[in-house]
Amino acid sequence: MEMKFITKDDFIDVLELSTRTNNCLRRAEVHTIGSLIEYAKNNDLSMIYGMGRLSVEEVERVLKELETGDNSKFILIDKGTLDIKEKTKCRSEKDENIRKENLLISAGDFDDEMKEKLCEKNIFLYTQLWDKSISEIYSLGIAKYKSMWDFFYKTLESRDLYDKATSEEAKFLLKNYKILNRIIEELVPYVNRNKNVAVLQLLHIFITNRYDEKTFLKSLIEYEPIKMFLNGKIIFFLKRNHYASKSEIFEIIPACLQKTEIMEDILKNMEKGKIICFEKGKICLYLPSFSEILDKIPKQRTKEIVRSRFSGKTLEDVAKEFDLTRERVRQIVSKVISGFPDVKENKYIYLYENYHINEDEFCEAFSEPVETYMYLKTICGVKNGDKKELDEEILFDENIPQQMKKMLEPVIYKDYVRIGATAIRKNRPELVKYVVKKYCKEQTRFDKFREIYMNFLKENGIDNETALWIEDRAYINQLSECNYVLWNQGKSFRYYDIAGQDYEDLFDTLDLEQYEDVELSTLKFINDYPKLMGRYDIHDEYEFHNLLKKIIPKENTYIKFGRMPTMEFGNPNTDNQVLEMLLQYAPISVKDFAKMYEKQYGVKAETVIGSYMKNFDDYFYDGIYTLSADNLPHEEFEKMKELLTQDCYAILEVKQIYKSQFPYKSISAINPYTLKTLGFKVYTGYIIKNTYDSALSYFKHMLTKDDIIDIGNLNRHIRNCVTFISTLYDICAKYEIIEFEPHKYINIRKLEEKGITKDTLKDYCNAVAEKVKPGEFFTVTSLRKDGFTHKIDDAGFGYWFYVSILAEDYEHFSCRRMGKTRLFYRGREKIRMSDMLSVLLSVRKYISLEELHRLLADYYNIHVNMYKIIEFMKETDLHYDPIDKRVYRDYETYEKMKK
Repeated sequence: MEMKFITKDDFIDVLELSTRTNNCLRRAEVHTIGSLIEYAKNNDLSMIYGMGRLSVEEVERVLKELETGDNSKFILIDKGTLDIKEKTKCRSEKDENIRKENLLISAGDFDDEMKEKLCEKNIFLYTQLWDKSISEIYSLGIAKYKSMWDFFYKTLESRDLYDKATSEEAKFLLKNYKILNRIIEELVPYVNRNKNVAVLQLLHIFITNRYDEKTFLKSLIEYEPIKMFLNGKIIFFLKRNHYASKSEIFEIIPACLQKTEIMEDILKNMEKGKIICFEKGKICLYLPSFSEILDKIPKQRTKEIVRSRFSGKTLEDVAKEFDLTRERVRQIVSKVISGFPDVKENKYIYLYENYHINEDEFCEAFSEPVETYMYLKTICGVKNGDKKELDEEILFDENIPQQMKKMLEPVIYKDYVRIGATAIRKNRPELVKYVVKKYCKEQTRFDKFREIYMNFLKENGIDNETALWIEDRAYINQLSECNYVLWNQGKSFRYYDIAGQDYEDLFDTLDLEQYEDVELSTLKFINDYPKLMGRYDIHDEYEFHNLLKKIIPKENTYIKFGRMPTMEFGNPNTDNQVLEMLLQYAPISVKDFAKMYEKQYGVKAETVIGSYMKNFDDYFYDGIYTLSADNLPHEEFEKMKELLTQDCYAILEVKQIYKSQFPYKSISAINPYTLKTLGFKVYTGYIIKNTYDSALSYFKHMLTKDDIIDIGNLNRHIRNCVTFISTLYDICAKYEIIEFEPHKYINIRKLEEKGITKDTLKDYCNAVAEKVKPGEFFTVTSLRKDGFTHKIDDAGFGYWFYVSILAEDYEHFSCRRMGKTRLFYRGREKIRMSDMLSVLLSVRKYISLEELHRLLADYYNIHVNMYKIIEFMKETDLHYDPIDKRVYRDYETYEKMKK
């Protein structure tokens, strides 16, 4: 017998071990002679599952014979010791071994469950499956469909290695694996519940039609399960959208079928089967018309009665024509309609039931006969009470299909005036709003506005429509209530985008709830918060009075708006206000007192002198008001001295402390005079220990003494007093403290410990100014999205810290609060959201509203609802088409793209 050379790289199969022994070793992942030698050296063979005594002895005997060279069939050789001839032979053997490796079913290729099932069936090599058909391999049930398909494909590959893939089918499957794999991934779930069966069915179609891809794809879409799946998908889409273009249908079908010819075949089949139909170039679900259903009515007279009614005739006319009563005609028509299935005319029911649309408008818009309108009128009735006007708002109604909206446009806009990009409904309120917005951005007297408005009507050829005129001054009252004007003295006003502002900062700073039983003028806020007023573009106390009146809810009865610019909180008594101030400042001249009163309450000094002082003549002598107050009784004085241990109190707090200690005494005992005797300096609404030079020095000390300060914990009366706020603004502007979270501040000396100085903060601002071009909008979020970095990024602070640094750089930036975000502008102009939208659209022709909304949220961290965005756009030349929900750069771009 000829001896055979073997190496450690050969499979254990060559050793001709018993089947049981061979299978046990394979399950233990011992596949080669080398791995068997290594395993036997380091492990107990008897521990392998299923290895009995005889199997162990068989392996040990064979290994010993190979080691000693006593085996009668095989010689184990080391390839490194072969001579040149043997080495040449070895190279061919090496190639053969590589091929053999590919015959081994590697456990790493598949999951444990599949490995177990292969072991159960004693399958370890792909060669064991070469003689099996596709169906036989799948019938092994060793894996789910995706793994099974991969396993089948690798079996084909291994067969191909040894030139065994001789059949055309096998070669075809190997060549087209990628396309077939995609088809299987996309379509298997819809072919058969048993996914392995589904793969076999698809393979059969694929192989049967392998000579022509087009034939294959056609066979695929005509295969009943695939056809049902495609039909169902398209029907569902059309039910939700009513109309669709071919391109929209193209996008929803599986990618493997996205070929123009195939899609055309799908649609033709559906049209032939009366599942879909085409209307004005759009695809919709097929429904019979009511006329078709009417034709199927067997009774000719009944059919004629119904047709006569739907032709537009009244019940009376039809009754006379057929010699019936009106009620009988109504009954016949109702009975026929009640038996109708869903018909295509029913798509108009929502429109008819919810909007005022007359017969001419309906027939003009949809090119429908009068019979369709009469059909709707009959089945819907004639209730008009809750119907809306047929205007531009209908384009935002999600219940009306896009195609229907486009068809309605000519009817909707026939009563509109088109001026550039803007379509304005031809009624007085809408035209007035447009003229105010366009021409009254500065203070405008009503008479001048009326002149501008009438010229506008004339320029646009609608001055002959008297219903649009403003003839009398009575319109002043209507205009003053509008939420897009700020009214002023002398019957003048200007345009102001009230709805487009975020007032969180305004109300947070003013804290109007702090005011109790007091009357003041809005001039106080103008004087006390000049930066805040500038940020909101408020020019004077009259505008601010009008703004507050329009943005404070009417349900808030605690705040009352008197004659401009007066406001009342609670139940004020101006005599008490004057008396308290006299106690604080007397002796004092009338002029000086009036100035002090104006500073505290905002009422102009001349008004104070003329109207507020008449009840205090008893205290006035020789140009001076002199007023004295009694000291606190000794017991009360000592008790209050003991209790008032803090450096600063709101006067209201002191009064509450006094009342809690002396409940039966008059609260008037706590007044500016007695507070002075207790060792405090008295200011408007608060007191400070007289050990401090001024309120300014105290507040600066309080804000800078600690490394971290949370002003949210301070008394609201102190936190909102003018001196505190101005001190806070001042030291923030100098970067002595920086707000790192809302109401929380860190001292610069603490930052210096981390190597962050004022120069570092200024360098951050300069770096941002270099990064952002003048005229650009940005947020801290967008900066980071653009890859901007700076050395203070690693300081460990959140978003608000960086916002606060930039907000103090008035030289480079202006900013505006947008919800929880600050929007910045590279420049010093006031920020309007409408300007930002214009900038975003300047570099593109259009953007979908959804994409714009997502861009603002994801890129800028600006979260506003879509309706707010639409409102902002009305301040620009941008054009929003509510039908396709796109924002265009301007109306001209929209018109070009529509064509």
